[in-house]
Amino acid sequence: MTAVPTYAADPEARFENYAEFYRKSAYARFDQEHREGGSLSLKMFRAQQNAIDLIDAAVPDYVFFWDLHGPCSGAIDLGDGRLDFKRIAPNLMHIVPPMTEAHFRIDEPNEFFCASIPARKIDLLLESYELDGSSFGHHYPVRGNPLDPEPAAPSVALMRKLWHALATPKASSLIIDGLVMQLVGTAAGTRDTPNIATDDTRIVRAIEYIEAHYGDSLSVVELAAIAALSPSQFAALFRQAVGEPVWTYVQRRRCERACEKVMTTSTPLAAIAEDCGFHDHSHMTRGFKRQFGVTPSEMRNGR
Repeated sequence: MTAVPTYAADPEARFENYAEFYRKSAYARFDQEHREGGSLSLKMFRAQQNAIDLIDAAVPDYVFFWDLHGPCSGAIDLGDGRLDFKRIAPNLMHIVPPMTEAHFRIDEPNEFFCASIPARKIDLLLESYELDGSSFGHHYPVRGNPLDPEPAAPSVALMRKLWHALATPKASSLIIDGLVMQLVGTAAGTRDTPNIATDDTRIVRAIEYIEAHYGDSLSVVELAAIAALSPSQFAALFRQAVGEPVWTYVQRRRCERACEKVMTTSTPLAAIAEDCGFHDHSHMTRGFKRQFGVTPSEMRNGR
């Protein structure tokens, strides 16, 4: 006879977030460490569990899980149907949508990271990029081995960096929020390309060229030629459409792309500067100070 899973907490109980639920439910008996920070109401915890067969309460968060110790057997239903497994793939990031009861049956002791973010916060981020919550997968595939100390999977690396940043006194809300935004962007399967509201195909063509060639040596004259405009016409139309001068946009996008590499890879900073179109490491450092208020080294060490 198949065992019937039990609710981890009173089905009538309501919880403000997943971290609160975890602390006040049947999970309370397990070893756990909680951290929180940033302006996006991020809450994270790391927990060690014994075998379980429990139904989690619906909470108003997107909940991200990443198992630390690889394969084990069990079953998961994250609102999109039951998934049975003998050896769960170690390259899955599980994402539970908001207001969804989730059933977890894990047959062996396990340890995992959890990050929860209010749906209203994520929805605002997605809206700014003209995306919606349906772009999140319930079982989101990530590349790389989660047991690798420097995994190739961006989302796994981001979970690690978020956890460490939340324990670092000098890590600013800006750094934490930036990592959260990268995690959301990775999970949504989108590149961090800003939404520019313009119907001018000439400006759109130039922006697409910048996004594809931000690491190259660009010039306003070159971009104006891509847009089939004179440099003065292009500069005026670009500022009108985007809200900032073309060269300010280029440098900002270089900084944002470099920021992603600084926070999610161990690539030397000088190599990142070269890859992202800066003259040298010092040039990138000056750009970071203007854009983020910290140097690349401070950002990397603050994770």
